[in-house]
Amino acid sequence: MSESKRNFEYRGHRVELTREECLGGWVQTYYYVTDKGGYELECDFSESEDTLNTWEDIVKARIDEELECDHPWQIGASWISEDDVCIIKDGNLIEVQCCEVSYP
Repeated sequence: MSESKRNFEYRGHRVELTREECLGGWVQTYYYVTDKGGYELECDFSESEDTLNTWEDIVKARIDEELECDHPWQIGASWISEDDVCIIKDGNLIEVQCCEVSYP
């Protein structure tokens, strides 16, 4: 296994990527995104065989996508459709009422 850990900062965020054997015995990649104060914004894992270079690109794209939102890092913010109804209180997104999707 090549490089197993990488830490970097990107657009005001700290990112930790780790590729290691999980308790089940196979290799997984874990990622953590925090703000500079250490508040966790997102974390996840994958069983893919992608390199840490690929994962760095994936996480950077995820951060870019989130920062394009009106309310970054709030639940569902990057996945809100323009047809959805958002309820905002004191500048914070508190609820998303999704539009109905009709299928032919």
